[in-house]
Amino acid sequence: MKIAEKYVQDVGLEGFETAYPKELSGGMKQRVGIARALALQPEVLLMDEPFSSLDALTAENLRREVLEIWRDPVYATNCVVMVTHNVQEAVYMADRVIVLGHRPARILDDVPITLERPRSQRDPAMFDYSDRIISKIS
Repeated sequence: MKIAEKYVQDVGLEGFETAYPKELSGGMKQRVGIARALALQPEVLLMDEPFSSLDALTAENLRREVLEIWRDPVYATNCVVMVTHNVQEAVYMADRVIVLGHRPARILDDVPITLERPRSQRDPAMFDYSDRIISKIS
């Protein structure tokens, strides 16, 4: 039980431990999914469009929380692989962006993101990276 309590707290769900799924918002359900995955203490966390169904503010807050968890040496997770169609999200979160083409999927580009953390979404370099990626998929 201590492990579950730790991850519930880490993703900001304290006070909702006994809530039923129907009582949780979409963002809270995403947090539950992340907490459940982290409780297994994986070395690699796989995420498929984890923020796509959330409102903009909730998604931004959850992105920041995932980045904080990923950087925290207390967690066993030292690698996050995330699938996203949101180019700005990829540049903001990633150290490396693999750009895939249409079916059959093939690698169009491998873009190392060398910006310092924490990153500002208003940094002109973020737009340069986004433009490079978008030019490959347009």
